[in-house]
Amino acid sequence: MQFVANIKGDREKATDIILNNELLLMEQLNFHLTIHNPYRPVEGLLIDIKTRCTLNDPERLRPGTEHFLERAFLTDAVLIYAPSQVALAAILHAASKLQENLDSYVTDTLFGVEGRGKLDELIEAVRSIRSMVKMA
Repeated sequence: MQFVANIKGDREKATDIILNNELLLMEQLNFHLTIHNPYRPVEGLLIDIKTRCTLNDPERLRPGTEHFLERAFLTDAVLIYAPSQVALAAILHAASKLQENLDSYVTDTLFGVEGRGKLDELIEAVRSIRSMVKMA
């Protein structure tokens, strides 16, 4: 606490005062400490895969997806990337471990013709997320 080091007098008491009022101050500033997680997007993607993809038994992806997400929370990926991007990376990772290919699902079904411009960004995000998790 470099800030407290600049205070003259009882630094321990100053530290207690600051820490006890920190959440109140953030609340008064309308600052929210919320981290959205990728679990809900995973469920949405699995439902979508079940209804709009020809993959045989999409539930097979669940164990690999959950394992990937557990490891993703050991990285900064959940703070850097959108929950939907982390969820997609987890599902694609699980599919690749089962030697399934969901590329056409992502390019044609999820993005279609209108979303082609965003596809390169998504591919790069998924690669980065998978790389971060691999290094964890």
